[in-house]
Amino acid sequence: MDPRCYHVLGREENDPSFGLVEIIAQHRGPLATLLGVDGLINDPRQCSFDPAAIECKGTDQGSCLTHEQVVAVSKMYEGPKSSTGAQVYPGLTRGGESAWDRLWSDPKRLGGSGLSFYRFVVSENPEWEPSMLNFDRDPAAAKRKVSDSLDADKPDLSRFAERGGKIIVYHGWGDDMVPSQVSVDYYASVEAQMGTVRLENFFRLFMVPGMGHCGGGPGANIIFRSEQATAVPLSPDRDLLTALEQWVEHGRTPSSFVASRLNKEGAVERTRLVCAYPNVAKYRATGDVNSADNWACSSEPAPHPRHGTTTGPRGKYSQSAGFDF
Repeated sequence: MDPRCYHVLGREENDPSFGLVEIIAQHRGPLATLLGVDGLINDPRQCSFDPAAIECKGTDQGSCLTHEQVVAVSKMYEGPKSSTGAQVYPGLTRGGESAWDRLWSDPKRLGGSGLSFYRFVVSENPEWEPSMLNFDRDPAAAKRKVSDSLDADKPDLSRFAERGGKIIVYHGWGDDMVPSQVSVDYYASVEAQMGTVRLENFFRLFMVPGMGHCGGGPGANIIFRSEQATAVPLSPDRDLLTALEQWVEHGRTPSSFVASRLNKEGAVERTRLVCAYPNVAKYRATGDVNSADNWACSSEPAPHPRHGTTTGPRGKYSQSAGFDF
């Protein structure tokens, strides 16, 4: 692994200067055209922001990216590739940079639990470091070793569907740990294997704008009622587990869902319509943009993958590669 991919993404220890996240936030102009009326990116695959546009030109290093940072950010967007240029795993999406620092800014724990996975499971070497990762060798080794236990990437779900099983997958478009493209690609692989009609009988994918890793992020990011989110109604259009229950037990197929955002007091301050992929929510051009009631689902073709995203068959990459913990 190129060490520039991980040691320049955040602040150095005791460095009071701006980190990468703050610098990108200062330069929201290139992303502005992709933001919806509510300030969220409906589909970051349409974003063409190039970090080279904010590379430092002079001596001021506080409000721009150094060349090393530009290289690192570009590689995060592109995702890991082999020495021949083959995509090993998708990259992280544009617009989700605000949480990158929790995995990549602490020099003592780079990569989160993926570090322990490669140290103790794949290499069985407690001295293993991310700089030792070889994309030509190690992801394939991880797959051989633990794929049967960890991977959930088989596209043929016929037996599950025939037993009446239903699947609802959700994923935040701004996920900083598991690239959101992974869920889109898996959905596409199941569709290619089983056909659209069969797929729609048992599988729904909800891609949530402005949601980070299983929650968090600037958007409406709560999709379940819980002890911490008692203001969220226990109804099939607000609680995703209830939606699954209603689908399995009563045949009520979910085509859309309302995500919530809570304020510090635990009250709902914002709702956002989320549509079953590949449909997207469109503002009705009237009313409060922060109310799901003023949005409607629209069918439109998905954009062509770009910037290191991939859409391919099973085997392109897998969970046991260790990048999505």
